[in-house]
Amino acid sequence: MAGIPSRIAFTSLSILWMATTIKAWRSAMGGQITAHKEWMIRSYALTLSALTLRAWKWLLIALFHLRPLNAYMIVAWLGFVPNLIFAEWLIRQQRNKKMRSQLHENS
Repeated sequence: MAGIPSRIAFTSLSILWMATTIKAWRSAMGGQITAHKEWMIRSYALTLSALTLRAWKWLLIALFHLRPLNAYMIVAWLGFVPNLIFAEWLIRQQRNKKMRSQLHENS
């Protein structure tokens, strides 16, 4: 393990992953399908962090010749934060598209 920053990152990831998945499940059980879809996008983004972590680690070591442990401290965060940012962007794009479509139908 690469110290406190990595531990904080992986603990944060674990908590966020569980929370988003539970929110998705509760939304589905409550019949809130749109909210369920949005929470599942977040959950999937966090699930894929294992893949993106490895991609970032390879890239950082290849481009900047970082020592593996130094790279690990960085990719612990890069593995999930950009995924979550992209998920939020995607959710907002879908909401905006839906709102534009509704406005167009009402005009």
